[in-house]
Amino acid sequence: MEDRPTGCLPGNRLTHIPRARSLAVVAAATGAALAVSFGPGPVQAITPAAVAPAAASAGLLGLGLLAALGRTPRGRRLWTAIAAAAAALSLAAPLAAGTTIGAKAALAAMHLVVAAVLLAGLPRTTPARQRSRAPSTPPSTPIMR
Repeated sequence: MEDRPTGCLPGNRLTHIPRARSLAVVAAATGAALAVSFGPGPVQAITPAAVAPAAASAGLLGLGLLAALGRTPRGRRLWTAIAAAAAALSLAAPLAAGTTIGAKAALAAMHLVVAAVLLAGLPRTTPARQRSRAPSTPPSTPIMR
């Protein structure tokens, strides 16, 4: 029987939950209040109840895109490029809306952890596309007369 964190299904390679928990512990230990403010609006606290659905949504969107692109010859490579670009763009929100430097750093780190887990784990959930080979032809033999 393989060792795996509680709550992970057999064969599930997305086992980086302890790292995400570690980030939350570090953020709490440093006193970083995970809060954002968009413009003149009120300050909103970021809680696990807000993070989990956002991360799950990103995972489901990524999985759907991977399934759609998996039918193309370079689907995984294209998916990786799109997912990496989306991860880079997602860093704009915590960097722009974080209320303190500590909050910005912790929120950006959480975005990076989710991105790393999805970029490393989702391609492993789909079988690799096998290259098609041309039908083999028998070797040509010289014609003897």
